[in-house]
Amino acid sequence: MSTHIDRSPGDSRRSRVATSPVLSLLVALAAGVGVACAKAPAVAFDGAANDLGASTSVGAAPMFAISPAGARTVAWISAPEGGTDGRLYVSTEQAPTSELRDSLGGIEPHGESPPKLEYAPDGTLYALYAVGREEAGRRFPFTTLRLAASRDGGRSWDAPRTVGGDSVPGSRNFHALHAAADGSLYVAWLEAKGGRKSATFLTRSTDGGVTWTPSVRVDASESCPCCRTAIATSADGALYLSWRSVLPGGIRDIVVAASHDH
Repeated sequence: MSTHIDRSPGDSRRSRVATSPVLSLLVALAAGVGVACAKAPAVAFDGAANDLGASTSVGAAPMFAISPAGARTVAWISAPEGGTDGRLYVSTEQAPTSELRDSLGGIEPHGESPPKLEYAPDGTLYALYAVGREEAGRRFPFTTLRLAASRDGGRSWDAPRTVGGDSVPGSRNFHALHAAADGSLYVAWLEAKGGRKSATFLTRSTDGGVTWTPSVRVDASESCPCCRTAIATSADGALYLSWRSVLPGGIRDIVVAASHDH
């Protein structure tokens, strides 16, 4: 998989899905396929690779999720003729591929800030992704985080909703999505509001992404603007968030924060 990115990895960017050669999205699902890395033992998969990209001419930013019932779901981004009009394509258990388009614009396929796919405990499938918006006088577009929900394994989708929106436009990306055991949805992202340096933000929804708590800046220090965020929750409900921070002296390293009040 590859994408043409016309901006540096640390900036908001407009991405194009590579147009040539035609790419197939391959996922090993069932005996005998071995994958080897340099100086690493081979990893055995149970079966031959299945071509899931036949319904699109190109594919990028693959995602994979398993439902509470064990159904396997794979998704990817593609755009007509490799353009910027990115759409999300989803297939569960090799069912016919569905297409999700967003009314705000093309879904971005950037490999370091790809869409996220997550099943909630009740079986609802969520997709979190970024949509870019060009602004006159700005070199880079603003990006908005959007969340869509499917209750049939990605075969159909509710209308996407904006996540973490406020009156201050910004570029929200390098996002993470997590569905906790109590059904809460957590979303984290990096954002540089009002021209300030990049920071890590978090929000929570208890109604399936219809409404969100006011976004919280997790740490006062600067966040590295080109590295992903990650979220997890433990059995006791504690929330953990990890990102790459800019420490004193310009040192950049991974940090983890914990919260016990959501």
